[in-house]
Amino acid sequence: MVEIISIVSTIISIIAVVYLVYIITTQTAKGLRTGFLLLAVGILISVVAHSLAELLERLGFLSSDLLIQIMPILVLTGSLVILAGAYTLYITFKKVSGEYKKE
Repeated sequence: MVEIISIVSTIISIIAVVYLVYIITTQTAKGLRTGFLLLAVGILISVVAHSLAELLERLGFLSSDLLIQIMPILVLTGSLVILAGAYTLYITFKKVSGEYKKE
């Protein structure tokens, strides 16, 4: 049962991130695109890679010890990329609001 849940969660997280990247690249203004893409990549690393690694452990392709070593690295890397995206968006919003205040 847990294997099925792991497979479903991996598939859904992949679909969600692919759809998110599609929406960002087709519907977002250029100034915001980089920040949102960094957020999407951070989610990709944190959620999708985490889910995939857990699925591989459940199916016997990874040991539990290796999984325990990989998870903090994935979460840290994803969190740093999400932080970079949030900072990029902050700078972009600050520039935009500063431009409007000058007029």
